[in-house]
Amino acid sequence: MVAASIFATGWYIRNLRKTTPASSRVTSPKVSPRGAHSNSVVELSDEDLRKMIRRKVKVELHCHLNGSVRSSTLCELLGGSDEDASDGVVHTIEDAFREFKRVYKAVNSEAALRRVVRETLEDSLNDNIRYLELRTTPRKLTDIQSRKDYVRVVVDEIKRFEHLNPQSPLREFPENTIAVRLILTVDRTQPISAGEQTVDIALRFRDIVVGLDFAGNPTIGSFADFVPVFARARGHGLFTTVHTSEIRGVENETTAILEFKPNRVGHFLFPTEAQIQLLRNNSIGIEACPTSNICAISGKSPLDGNLDGHYIIERFIRDTHGMLSINTDDPGVFGKTLSDELISVAKSFKLKKHEIDNMLTASAKQAFISASEKESLARAILES
Repeated sequence: MVAASIFATGWYIRNLRKTTPASSRVTSPKVSPRGAHSNSVVELSDEDLRKMIRRKVKVELHCHLNGSVRSSTLCELLGGSDEDASDGVVHTIEDAFREFKRVYKAVNSEAALRRVVRETLEDSLNDNIRYLELRTTPRKLTDIQSRKDYVRVVVDEIKRFEHLNPQSPLREFPENTIAVRLILTVDRTQPISAGEQTVDIALRFRDIVVGLDFAGNPTIGSFADFVPVFARARGHGLFTTVHTSEIRGVENETTAILEFKPNRVGHFLFPTEAQIQLLRNNSIGIEACPTSNICAISGKSPLDGNLDGHYIIERFIRDTHGMLSINTDDPGVFGKTLSDELISVAKSFKLKKHEIDNMLTASAKQAFISASEKESLARAILES
């Protein structure tokens, strides 16, 4: 799901359900749990599994600010002007499209933006997320007249957060604290000059901004046009992540993106086998977002948490190199916490207890922080 572009979501609505020829599809092998017998999987009740996941220290790497708005806040901000009001539950991709329209209409002032940032951090902390990479596309609001000021407000609100972990570098991840870093999104539908400006803005706030993202309507623009923007960002020490392979039929661009060697890619739902090998060879991390991804793959959100059909998670969830992170994408829109997503993965793929730890520490390995900070974060996860 692309929180940075409402139009992209609309394009998905019209195209995601098209049948793909078998010759161009990477088929998913039937993977049996290792040691397929009763004691090979998590032997916990649903309640105990939830308690275990909830108490674990967690890492969120792919979370869009505008996709994190609480449903109650959304209704309050919209008030009586909410023509698209519904039950607030995302059952299908059409529902997600409806929710994003409401979000962009509601979060259109500095006060609303500050509130959403604060509540997003509160909700993350409540789910025991100790390290969060929050991403957003700089934009003008009714009373914020520049994209730079938009980022200034987001950064300011992060620094004001009462339970912020302010250490630099990050040596510990104490209970009831959250370390927050910001990723700025370059919208592929905007001019290249806007992308250059986003790099300029990122460099002004280097104490919080750690990376650059590329997202938006996948049928408009090309990553090739923005390569100089991302190369410049990388040259200044910023990490890079790129939304890619969110839809079928963009294989050439996905290959070009992998050849650029970003640090991570978002979603990566319809790769070829050659692209998987290219990703492996370049040690590029994958940001998986289970509920959002299933919505994109099938057109329906798995309310029961069943992730059958998510080929990339099935392929990489037991990978020993820690290339796959599990994330929410848009927790407010889909109504799923990171704990919910992790529980769905653990149950759907019958993970052993040590595999759950590996799943959690893989996110630490992919974080946009230093090697020593990654080690500290992984240690906090294993000790929780």
